[in-house]
Amino acid sequence: MRYLLENNQKAISKIAIASFFFLLLSTTAIHKYYLSITQMDYIEEKESLQITSRIFIEDLEHVLNDVYGLNLTLDLIDESKKADFYIERYLLDRLIISVDNSQVELKYLGKVYENDQLICYIEVENLEKLNTIQVSNKILFNEFEDQKNVIRITKNNKTKSFIQTRENNKDSVTFVNN
Repeated sequence: MRYLLENNQKAISKIAIASFFFLLLSTTAIHKYYLSITQMDYIEEKESLQITSRIFIEDLEHVLNDVYGLNLTLDLIDESKKADFYIERYLLDRLIISVDNSQVELKYLGKVYENDQLICYIEVENLEKLNTIQVSNKILFNEFEDQKNVIRITKNNKTKSFIQTRENNKDSVTFVNN
């Protein structure tokens, strides 16, 4: 009986220590990560570069309010009336794309809410060919020091990827054997 009691006390002590460390770790500040993902697909038949950017709603809302001095709400149910205007303005000011050494015009198509992300759709029309593309994605860089923007570019089932940071915010990709 004494053996069982001693072993139970040891087990209870181990559980108590493990619980203490679990509580300690769970109450320390969790570092938030700042990330956006932009996918670009060149559709040769449509002469179109179709762009999808995924941005955390909370981060974009914070940045729009800070940059433009607003009190905007980004929410599927209770969205501010001028949200699209400011989202378009912000994205098109900070996403710069050149194709074959010529800057292209981006057309904002709209957005969709998905969980805690905003998926924004942008297009470059009348793009007959794409050999080299240069991308500068400065979305959220001014607000979040640790922001990283992942960019994936696909042409003819070949995908090139890179990560841009505040310090390294311009990349160029050349597709060979078109």
